[in-house]
Amino acid sequence: MRIAYKSSLIIIILLSFSFKISAGDLNCLFQDDAETYAAINGIDDAVLAGWSHGSDRGVDSWRVLPGSGVNLSKAFSVFEETDISLLGITDSFLITPEIFIPSQYYLEFMHKYDFEADSAYYDGGQLQISLNSGNSWSDLNLHIITGGYNQVISSAYGSPIGGELAWAGEQDSYGRVQVDLSVFVGEVIQIRWRFVSGLDSIPQLGWRIDDIRVVDSIEPADAIFISQFETSDFDLCF
Repeated sequence: MRIAYKSSLIIIILLSFSFKISAGDLNCLFQDDAETYAAINGIDDAVLAGWSHGSDRGVDSWRVLPGSGVNLSKAFSVFEETDISLLGITDSFLITPEIFIPSQYYLEFMHKYDFEADSAYYDGGQLQISLNSGNSWSDLNLHIITGGYNQVISSAYGSPIGGELAWAGEQDSYGRVQVDLSVFVGEVIQIRWRFVSGLDSIPQLGWRIDDIRVVDSIEPADAIFISQFETSDFDLCF
């Protein structure tokens, strides 16, 4: 038993080391982990860096939140409104700067969420892309290869995405999302995280998004667990 334990430990160490080498070869078009932004009013710093945020309906509560990201770092965050007087239908968004896609690349980020739900799902998040400087948006669900949408949003209570797929319910620990951008080669893109809540929403944690990057390769799905042995693999992208 003792020898078998040592062998398993050696295998884990070797796998982790191998992952670090391959991750170091990544070429990044874009990366942002929100760490360079101020602890107070950090979203204003993000806007100066080319990000944008707002709301087509209801409250815009997007911000940079300290202590809420991967490894308790900063993260982009949106809250389900805690002020009862402001509760209602919300359709708000966070948008990246423009990014030119010259060849095969992938979008990758970490997120967790807690949206209102009981026997149905009333609130949720979607991922969208624009090819025309934000004049129109298309859903990216069909291009997500890891961590795709998990529920259909209820049409009750007036949700702007009622009947559509989205991330909904609760994911209480950070999970990875990977998106294939190959069909957008040659395009200038923007990515939008869209948060939607229905009428009479009950306040919940909301959505936390961290370690966003556009890279030329991604780790295999069956190797994702290895990164959990690292404190962070975000800074291995060059």
